[in-house]
Amino acid sequence: MAASLQHAQPVLAAATTAGFRESGIQSLRCLNDTEAYPIVAVRSSGLALESIIGSHQRHIGNETEENIAKSVVSEDYLRMLLAVANERFNANATRRERFWAKLQEFSTGRPGDVSSRRPGWEDPEVRRQRKREEGLKRSKAVREAKSAQMEIDTPLDATGQVEEG
Repeated sequence: MAASLQHAQPVLAAATTAGFRESGIQSLRCLNDTEAYPIVAVRSSGLALESIIGSHQRHIGNETEENIAKSVVSEDYLRMLLAVANERFNANATRRERFWAKLQEFSTGRPGDVSSRRPGWEDPEVRRQRKREEGLKRSKAVREAKSAQMEIDTPLDATGQVEEG
């Protein structure tokens, strides 16, 4: 769930860029409504694997009921399916890692801006602290300059003492 359509768009862009082609944005309200909270669905079925490898039979006899599982494929075929499944798990892991990297890249910009932040971008809290420190330094420099100017403008007597006047 995203706070707004502008917040949902980078997530969808990251998903589709990473290979989750069936992903989309859904909402029960109009997506332009300020009260809408869109849901980003990240999905893909491109690497699914389905295969029938056996059957389950119930055998009733001699007043007892037995469940019998019967293989309909060879062990070699099972090994081949296992290898294919492992390849697809690895491909899905790579796709998830790519999604995570793209999600981080796209979410470093402003909401709705799918590009990453400009080089030199500064976190708002860090910038606020830096600006505060710069302002305090400027204020101190102004006070010191005024103090120095007052000393220059203050008339002194022959002994170097401030003349009272």
